[in-house]
Amino acid sequence: MKILKKSVSALAALTIFASIVTSVHAQPHRRHHLQQMTTIQGKVAKFEVNHDYVYNGFYLNIGSESVLVKFPPHMGSQIVGAVKTNSDVTVNGVLDYSPFGDRELRMESLTANGKMIYNYPPSHPPVPPVENFVSNSGKVSSQQVDREGRLIGLIVDNNTILRIPRHVGYQLGNMLQNATNVTYTGLQKQPKDGEVKSANYTIVHCRTININGQEYFLGGPGGPKRR
Repeated sequence: MKILKKSVSALAALTIFASIVTSVHAQPHRRHHLQQMTTIQGKVAKFEVNHDYVYNGFYLNIGSESVLVKFPPHMGSQIVGAVKTNSDVTVNGVLDYSPFGDRELRMESLTANGKMIYNYPPSHPPVPPVENFVSNSGKVSSQQVDREGRLIGLIVDNNTILRIPRHVGYQLGNMLQNATNVTYTGLQKQPKDGEVKSANYTIVHCRTININGQEYFLGGPGGPKRR
């Protein structure tokens, strides 16, 4: 009887697990659903850049409301050249919400100064850029943090941004202050076709950093193995 009860319990557990797996796989990603297009019109308030200072959006004022219009960075040269601050722009796209609950419009097309621009993939298949190894030093002028307050970059006085992995950022943040001298190695990120920057910073994916005479490995391929 005990064996029978155990068998029934195991069968019930397997049935529940199978139903959960089936329900998870039966629900496609929300962007695979049909998505209704929305058209908005307003005045351009200001442009938005990412942490590398590459243009990837602009704010559109619609009456008393402001909506962030997002576009792929490779479209920057076309959009920044056609869209001007305080100009009237019509945008067609899909309304979405950021992970922080902010409403955004993912651009599919826009009309500015009588010119229509469509969102399309890069003309050539993306080729992994060649990243040059760099070794340099400088003084930390400021720190970059994400919206959750985690350290993601160090702005060094030689016009360089050291990109810091998030998982070690909180440790480094306790060691660093502005005006701290650092020595570093890393891989320099190369700009991609179509991208436009608002400030000409060199982006370096930091591998090692020396702070106050102590060197630390931040991560990357080919680094020291954990024991």
